[in-house]
Amino acid sequence: ERLVPEMQFDPGEKTEILVTDDSEGANGSASPIPYNSMRLFVTAPDDISTLGDYDDWLLGLITHEYTHILHTGNISGLARVANSLIGRTLAPNSAQPRWIIEGLAVVFESDYSSGGRIRSSLFDTWLRADVLGDNLARLDQISGGAERWPYGNMFYLYGSRFLRWITDVYGKDTMPAVSADYGATTIPFAINRAIRRVTGRTYEELY
Repeated sequence: ERLVPEMQFDPGEKTEILVTDDSEGANGSASPIPYNSMRLFVTAPDDISTLGDYDDWLLGLITHEYTHILHTGNISGLARVANSLIGRTLAPNSAQPRWIIEGLAVVFESDYSSGGRIRSSLFDTWLRADVLGDNLARLDQISGGAERWPYGNMFYLYGSRFLRWITDVYGKDTMPAVSADYGATTIPFAINRAIRRVTGRTYEELY
């Protein structure tokens, strides 16, 4: 009821949710292939976890993962035609850099709770340290393998702050429009074309 209107995409089918208790870590995952599914760990984050700023753990987790479903599951154009013939195997939005995929989910996990990593004091500290150390990550660094501190968390840290800024400046319809455009693409990896059609600028220019 909340995320479908915000993402401007209705998957038209239920999402299968598997809840597991075989890990001591707090995490989850989601994929639109071969059908919409989410896997959630029941373990809540500890106090010093990057996920530790939450009001309701399952609410934040489900919001984050379902954002992935509505984002990466937005498939149209030739990809949808191909999927109808061979089964769902193509999801163009899943080929976007992780800072877009994870950053967008962090934005929504924070919008629909009083917690979330946009509000995380730990995330703020990491970004502040990069600013004070004149060590802000370049766009190519967060688009690649994240080979420096905070490693995999760079996708979530920089992606969420960057997409929050884009949304604040260009409006909340921006990323749903980009998602719809890229989900219909026939040329892979042309992420700048999709954002330029919506904002008039490429990610490099925006960054």
